[in-house]
Amino acid sequence: MGPGSPTSPPQGVIVGNDAGDSSVFGYDIQPRSFFQLQTNGRLDNLSAGSVQIVPFSGFHTPAAFVLISDFIIDQAATTAAGDARFDTISETSVEGQLPATSLRFYAESAGDFIAGNPKSNRTSIAIANPSGQPSTVQLQVTSFDDAPLATSSPIIIPAGGQLARYLFEIPGLQSLPASFQGLLRLTVVFGPGVTASSFKIFFNEQTDYLFTTTGPLNENAGIPGHVIFPYMTDSTGYTTQFILINPPGVQTGAGVVHYVAADGSPLQVNTLRLGSVQIVPYEGFATPHAHIILNHRDSGVLTSMMGLEAGLPGNTFRSYSESIGDFDSGTAGSTRSGIALANPSNAPASVVLEMRSLDGSLLKTAQTVQVPAKGQVTVYLNQWPGLETLAAPFEGILRVTITPQQAVMVAGFRAINNERGNVLFTSTGPLIENAGASGQIVFAHIAEGGGYTTQFIVIGGPGQGNTGVLRFFTEEGNPLNLTLTPR
Repeated sequence: MGPGSPTSPPQGVIVGNDAGDSSVFGYDIQPRSFFQLQTNGRLDNLSAGSVQIVPFSGFHTPAAFVLISDFIIDQAATTAAGDARFDTISETSVEGQLPATSLRFYAESAGDFIAGNPKSNRTSIAIANPSGQPSTVQLQVTSFDDAPLATSSPIIIPAGGQLARYLFEIPGLQSLPASFQGLLRLTVVFGPGVTASSFKIFFNEQTDYLFTTTGPLNENAGIPGHVIFPYMTDSTGYTTQFILINPPGVQTGAGVVHYVAADGSPLQVNTLRLGSVQIVPYEGFATPHAHIILNHRDSGVLTSMMGLEAGLPGNTFRSYSESIGDFDSGTAGSTRSGIALANPSNAPASVVLEMRSLDGSLLKTAQTVQVPAKGQVTVYLNQWPGLETLAAPFEGILRVTITPQQAVMVAGFRAINNERGNVLFTSTGPLIENAGASGQIVFAHIAEGGGYTTQFIVIGGPGQGNTGVLRFFTEEGNPLNLTLTPR
């Protein structure tokens, strides 16, 4: 759907793949399966809007997320027949959400972004209203010490409509400092709940346009207990930026951040090491919300950013996984999925992986692997015992099961070789499993055309069949017509 406006209702946005162009597509997810939609990004002009996933009566709402890719046409590599090569520059993932009346995000700004200076960045936000009534929202930006920086004018999001802007483009927020780090709060002041996503937009040393998600924050982390990033990297081009944010209504928080190597020992970061991070509040303090951005540089140039939110340990998780093309040879467009598991307890944890295909059939059940006490395991799926023979291509759902009485934290990720020889990473799970209630979920932002494509993965609940439609809207709330490419 397009974004719409207070005076113009949203219309469907035409998107396209090789099977045809439309703004509405049906999906049919069999038990233990998923549905995927791939736009082709070949439109001349950029289309923006939101996507609504609406289950038919009697069916559950599926879990869903998108992979948003930005690419440019490499004119030098265009063939004599006129076939252009598309170089993927950046990717990020956004998970579909249920509407809410209060949301929080990490926000920052640095450098002269308007001039496109290297290492400058800004925060943008996309807000979508899936209901049949307009919704009025207000944005407030505060520094990390809770000092007010700016408050927006009331913003009307049309019924079924959407808004996507840099913060400095929103009335009332134009006076934000050129350099700040802080918290962005969205409050619905009138009308139904909305969904929203925030993004860090960054110009790297080559002035490539990179982006990653920075919210909304997972607000269930405020109960006492440890939260864990199951994966981090440092050195040999990798850095990790940590952002810890207090829960709503909590003024102060204190604790320690433990860096733990894969074998459970304290992590030394003078060379490339993989490990996990545990955030442990002191007694009497709430657990903070926490978000990291994993960065990778090749020869001093930032080539990839991946946002990852800390979570509470659990016993079962699901994540989307795929393997396409010859990844080991660096073939452009080839992908490989991996998984990171962190065990915060003082005893080893036994983990079993199960991979199922698009139609729900069992592909492989892996061997049981022990995650050391306080330790971590990070591998591509083809490195996990029992999954070495899982040959490309495949797409499916990876189910992670942990021994009873034990709990770990999990992150799924996908790596893709781009046309420049860089490896780009994006997160692909774990899925938020609260999307199964009846109702619709909304992606607050998509980008299509002008170098952008969006890959949709709509995933059925465990043992459930699902069917419904995806609706695409422009910023004005009009139908957004896109061209789709099947995968």
